[in-house]
Amino acid sequence: WRDWSSDVCSSDLGLSARTTLALMLEHWYPHCTPNDQPDFVKERIESCLTSGQNPIGSDATAPAAETFAGLNLPAASPPQPAQQSPYYALGTVDQLDLPDPEWLVKDVLPARQIVLLSAAKGQFKTFLALDLALGVATGKHTFGVAPEHRGLVFYGDHESMEGIAKFHRPAWHSANSLGARDETGFFLMRGPRIAREEEQQLWEAQIAYRVAIEKRLVRLIVLDTYSKCMAGLDENDPNDAQKFIDFCKKLIDKYGCTILILAHVGKDATRGTRGSSALPYGVDSLLRVHREGKSLHVKLFVDNHRSAPERARPFSFTGKYVERSLVFHLAGPEEEAALEADNEFEPTKIVAFLRALGAVDDEHR
Repeated sequence: WRDWSSDVCSSDLGLSARTTLALMLEHWYPHCTPNDQPDFVKERIESCLTSGQNPIGSDATAPAAETFAGLNLPAASPPQPAQQSPYYALGTVDQLDLPDPEWLVKDVLPARQIVLLSAAKGQFKTFLALDLALGVATGKHTFGVAPEHRGLVFYGDHESMEGIAKFHRPAWHSANSLGARDETGFFLMRGPRIAREEEQQLWEAQIAYRVAIEKRLVRLIVLDTYSKCMAGLDENDPNDAQKFIDFCKKLIDKYGCTILILAHVGKDATRGTRGSSALPYGVDSLLRVHREGKSLHVKLFVDNHRSAPERARPFSFTGKYVERSLVFHLAGPEEEAALEADNEFEPTKIVAFLRALGAVDDEHR
């Protein structure tokens, strides 16, 4: 009864109450038992017309405002946007709940930040970047300390893949008591060209593939070099430079890692990194490498950290020949002072030179 009367009731089929009653009394009610109460049919139709609000086939109820009138109910909460939105508005508590700034490698690489490492050609910046990358991948000391976090490292290279794969990485392994074939979570791959969307997707798919296999967190992605990653774009255009920054931020949002960018300085080294100033202004940390003449002595200067104090003194390194490559070790206080001295025949400087040639070991033997 309820289902059928709701179906034919009035507004659902566009019939008036009078027409509905006439049809039901003529075609339907004679087949009911009992069928001697036509006024009952009329009452049901009128009830259906005045109270019906739900979809056809359900029991009619009074409107919600009428049913719950007079009750002291709490006001409905406004809809909350998903926190995953990059534009989520942080309240006071949300701001305090943000993670504190932390290091990936103390004083050098902040965690989850973009770091720009600039140098002229031939300053050994790739060797220092590789030392950081392999230190993070293996957990071994780099720049004088163990990394705060160990994890997967992806080195996107445009310039010297064969040299890294065949010479530089094996030499670093040897100097750090690792076998040349030991898997550490360091992955070398061709760098992306961000002007090509399809190439970006293929490059990121390879990282996702390795992450799925390794089931470890990505801690560091190295992009070597900026100019090669910008092929097809204008590195002097601030809008194109911003596209590169946005690409790096997308990787950080996805993996929670640090991005280390290697770049060349311009013809006038005093003017900093080659290209638009939008790049250095868009990153979180600025590092600079300087080689002393043609020697194997290099210094890394921390010019700026957005969220941490800068190290007062530069890091000083001396290169040492290992197998078919160079490995740089952090100079101690005495050796560092000697390297800064004017006397090229100062004994400690001579030892450093002999060590670089492999003529003596760390015990001066």
